[in-house]
Amino acid sequence: FWDSGNKGASMMSKNPTSPETSVVHTAGEEKKSAKLASQYVGIGGPLGAFAAGNLYTGHFVKTIGMSGAEIQFGSPFTGRPTQLHGFFQYTAGTVDYYGDTTPSDALVKDGGTDMNSIYIALSDADAPYTVNTSEAKFVDFDNDPNIIAYGELPVSECVTTSGWKEFTIDLVYRDMTRKPKYIILVCSASKYGDYFTGSTGSVMYIDDFELIYGDEPKVKE
Repeated sequence: FWDSGNKGASMMSKNPTSPETSVVHTAGEEKKSAKLASQYVGIGGPLGAFAAGNLYTGHFVKTIGMSGAEIQFGSPFTGRPTQLHGFFQYTAGTVDYYGDTTPSDALVKDGGTDMNSIYIALSDADAPYTVNTSEAKFVDFDNDPNIIAYGELPVSECVTTSGWKEFTIDLVYRDMTRKPKYIILVCSASKYGDYFTGSTGSVMYIDDFELIYGDEPKVKE
C-alpha cells in the first residue's frame, strides 16, 4: 500500500526513507515512525542526484538512469474521509541542491530554507497516476478531471518544528456523487524533491496518521 521513491538510492547503500524506533510520537514496544531524510545519492557530478526523503501510497516502478524514477501514485481505496490527521516533526535545512527544472514560482530558492510537504487526494481514474521525475512529468492536482478531493499541509506549517506537531488537513471535495478508486497520500522532507531541489539537512518524521470520517465534507465552490 505504501512505497518510497528512494529505491534507487538503496542500491548505493543510501536510505533517505527508513523506519525509526527512537523518535516516535506514541511510545511503546515495537512502535515506529517513518524517517524521511533528504540527501545526495551518488558519487558526484552526473553520477548522482539529490533525493528527498519521501513516502507515498502507490508503487515504485523503476529507476531511470542515475537521476530519475518512474512511480505510480495511488493505492486502491473507495472511502470518503473528510480529513487527514497526524503528527510530524521537521527540521528544514538550507537549500544546497537546485534542479534545472524547478518551477520559477517555487517557494524555495537556492541558498534559502527548505520546506516539507504532506498532501492527500482521492481519484476515480481507472489506474494509478504514472510520474516520471526524469521528464518532470507530474500529476496536475488542480486541473485533473479525475481528482475528486484534495488537501495539503498549509505553507505556513511547512517549517521547522519544536518537537512533534499535530496537523489536520481538510479534504476539499469537487464532486460528491463520484466514488473514489484510489487514494494518493504523499509526504516529503523536501517539497520540491521531485525537481531535485532541496536541502541535505532536511529531516522529517511522521507518525500516527489516520483518516477522519464524520463532519460534513468541505466542498469546493
